[in-house]
This record gives sequence, structure tokens and C-alpha cells, in this order.
Amino acid sequence: MNVAEAEERIGALSHRQRHFLCEKLTEISYSRYLREGDSAIDCGANIGHHTRLLSKVVGPGGRVHAFEPNPTLFKGLLALGANIRLWPFAAGDELQICRLHIPEGMIGWASLEDIRTLLPDRTFRLVTTAQVRIDDLVELQVETIRFVKIDVERSELRVLRGIDR
Repeated sequence: MNVAEAEERIGALSHRQRHFLCEKLTEISYSRYLREGDSAIDCGANIGHHTRLLSKVVGPGGRVHAFEPNPTLFKGLLALGANIRLWPFAAGDELQICRLHIPEGMIGWASLEDIRTLLPDRTFRLVTTAQVRIDDLVELQVETIRFVKIDVERSELRVLRGIDR
């Protein structure tokens, strides 16, 4: 199959099917790349699906750093595993206080970007959160990070700028 055929097939999928495909490809990527004892970062940990799987891949000798600024979702991450370090912050390109936009009825989809115009039929809960540069966190400066998963709803470039490694 060539690129045009693949694009056509993917374009024919529903939004839900494309999301599922993306999640599975992400899992395949880190399960093939990471090994026991490695360290990984999960930016936008959400409910912990990838955090939990990353934790299993790196095993007890490895570590997963999970960033999730949504306080409602963060609570659910607290008991995921001994090799997971949770950070209740948004990862980004500078230390600052930000506003997290959480659409009502869509608890798992939040953004530092003002997305109210994208979803005019929703009301939003606005939460104040801290944004940090990953490279400014002393604990991460001493580790070799082998994999970074970034799913931060329109702020991916901020995260990449905050990682100078």
C-alpha cells in the first residue's frame, strides 16, 4: 500500500476509529522501543491508560513520569504503580500559571489553549494550573529519558520547547 492509499483508508475512518488507531500505534511504538529499566514521560496522562502500560514495559527497575494538570483526572492516577512519578502540572516551555479549559461533559479533554470557540455548545470549567519545563525538574535531569508520549491538546509544541535534551 502506498501513502496515498493509506491516507485514503485512514480518511474513511470515523473520528473514533482514527483515535483508536492512533492509540494503538502509540502503544506499539513504546512497546517496541522501551526496555526494562528505561525511563519514560507521559505528558497528558489523562486517566492513565498509557501511563499504566508504560509502567509495565519499563518494569520495576524503570520509571514513568506522568504529567496531568486536570485535578479531577489526577486523583485517579494516584494508585497506578510504584514506578510511576506523578506531576500535577502541565508540561510546557516555561514556568508559569496557566488556565486549563475543561469542557463540561468532556472531562478527559482539556487544553491550555482557549478552545471555547471550537466547542461553542459547551460550557467550560476553568482551572488554574502550573506549567513547568520538563528540563527544569531536578529529578528528571539525572535520568536518561528514552521515550516521551505527548498528548496535550494543541500545546505539543510548548512541551517540545520545554525539553532541551
